Amino acid sequence: MLSSSSNFHLGIIFEKDANSRYTERARLYQDIISYALEDTSQIFLFNDIAKFVIQRHAEYHEYYSGSKAHVPMSARIANRRDTIQKCINDLQEITLIVKVGSTPALKNKIPTPKYIFTPSGKTVALFLERLDPKKKQDADEKIFQVLKLTYSQSDLAANKFHLKFIERLKVDGLLEEILDRVTEYLSSTHELEHILSVYGIVTFRAFSDPMIVRKVWRSYLATFNDIDTKTRQIILRYEKTRLEHNITSGSRFRTKEWEDLWINHIADDSKIVLGGLCEKCFKSSAVVVDYFDYLNGVLTSEKAIYSTNCPKCKSERTFYVLPGNDSRDLRRLHTLRFISDL
Repeated sequence: MLSSSSNFHLGIIFEKDANSRYTERARLYQDIISYALEDTSQIFLFNDIAKFVIQRHAEYHEYYSGSKAHVPMSARIANRRDTIQKCINDLQEITLIVKVGSTPALKNKIPTPKYIFTPSGKTVALFLERLDPKKKQDADEKIFQVLKLTYSQSDLAANKFHLKFIERLKVDGLLEEILDRVTEYLSSTHELEHILSVYGIVTFRAFSDPMIVRKVWRSYLATFNDIDTKTRQIILRYEKTRLEHNITSGSRFRTKEWEDLWINHIADDSKIVLGGLCEKCFKSSAVVVDYFDYLNGVLTSEKAIYSTNCPKCKSERTFYVLPGNDSRDLRRLHTLRFISDL
């Protein structure tokens, strides 16, 4: 997850008003980001992007019409410098743009920053482009190619799996649905998530259509079946480590009971040792869950929380499993009435 000392976050770029129209602030950020698809030289200076934005941004275009149409571009850039520079600074905060050095200005030789759009910045630009129905199909293909390139840059098992999963989603006709949900997620998020990390979250948490959920799950299982044994083993180990990490690092569920179960199953990558609470007996407990059962349960649950039989009172489907103390999972768990009353 990206961090920032300011209040700027990715959701502001997709901010809408009460009439479901993008705010003027959001449109300005969008026009700046769209330069990532216009600039072929990669490296750009402030004046390069400022000229583009002043010509493209509707509010600026309207302002410099009529009696102000004669205002030279140099003056327009000077008048809007502070606003555009602040936007560039904000986009640097979430690493959509990075500074890559400086060059002497032509007139006064003062060092002028040089910038580039990061792969994340270019991907956000493609998400903005796909909002235009005429450009959506082409933008989707470009996003797909960006993802392929990203995951092809090393031979890590995780990258190999992610690449095959993305390819499988496209073959199964689900990639457009995934990208639609990513766009919705970006429109509402108040967290600074790296754009290329959104896919995992959306794939397993953002679908409301049960039919799509089942299709995505089948694609996920098919990907596991398509990879070699060693890669499958590595991916399961990654997932086991990820899910158990919050507990091993000091969760409320790290008890003697949990430690005993954990050490007994430490060599079995398909078994995840987690903790949770029962809505009937109100007792917490450690529990062993099958990775695929757990993931399927989270994916298909209305509240995105896996439930199983209580290890203590044996009541069926009353025990809600929480992987450690992750804030999102805590919020989801607290949507359950019996937890809120404790």
